[in-house]
Amino acid sequence: RLRRSDVRRLQKALEAERDRFISLIKSIEDGIFMTDNKNNLLLVNDSTLRILNITKSNVSFFDITNALPSTPGISSRINEVILNGKSQSEKAIKINDKIYDISISPATNNRASVVLHDISDHKKMESLKEDYMHIMVHELRAPLATIKDSAELIITSKDTLEEDKKLKFLEIIHQQSKKLLSQIGS
Repeated sequence: RLRRSDVRRLQKALEAERDRFISLIKSIEDGIFMTDNKNNLLLVNDSTLRILNITKSNVSFFDITNALPSTPGISSRINEVILNGKSQSEKAIKINDKIYDISISPATNNRASVVLHDISDHKKMESLKEDYMHIMVHELRAPLATIKDSAELIITSKDTLEEDKKLKFLEIIHQQSKKLLSQIGS
């Protein structure tokens, strides 16, 4: 049987663990909040409030869901996760000037946690990579077309083309090949 002093010591230890956990959640850059099946906001970190531009101090679940862009029925999606115990996510949701992935995960006791993960830099890099690929394709297409057209002219006109013209087209093919190799090698 537990004595009162043991119970107090256990309560203090639990409170200390809870405080450490809350400190950890509050220090994370991603937005995180937790709710239950009655739409009570159980936990929200400062990053969530910053991401959603919420400045009031006593925040409710509905303050958060109303601040999210018209994400298809986020409240009902959260409740669905609580009911069926299966995670859901929304990819590339624009919130203010940034892009976020939203993950909704079930937690114990009819609760769910929601994470707002900023993927703006990743999306920017994808866009830059795509732009770079388009530029490279364009830069490679011109020399390849010249090589193809010159070779085609030599092949189709082999009997009628003068030697000096053949030599000129072969020089063009050689120059364009060197240009391609230098573009690929740099």
